[in-house]
Amino acid sequence: MKKIITYIAFSALLFSCELKVKEYDEPKNLISQEKMISILEELMIVEDQIQSRHPQFDQFKKTIEKSGDHILKKYNVSFKNFESSFTYYASKQDEMKVIYNKVLENLTKKLNTLQNQ
Repeated sequence: MKKIITYIAFSALLFSCELKVKEYDEPKNLISQEKMISILEELMIVEDQIQSRHPQFDQFKKTIEKSGDHILKKYNVSFKNFESSFTYYASKQDEMKVIYNKVLENLTKKLNTLQNQ
């Protein structure tokens, strides 16, 4: 799971630049945008919950790894499949923006729902 979060953070930073990004071929087992959005949403929620309880990375490393593995298993996705799909989408800046905007939109809706309860 540490690999997942580190990979997401690094890729988001790297690919958020406006420079031309190396494009990758679509992997054979590409995760759909909808599924990728759902996986990223859950990963971000879990990471936030764990970080709020354990401010030091070394304290929450194992918990977040197990949680990330559980999320990928829930969606029947291997880390390798997630990584190749994430790399592909990240190389397509417009598609990655769509994915992250949808994740942000969905998380904002969930937060608003919780605040209104």
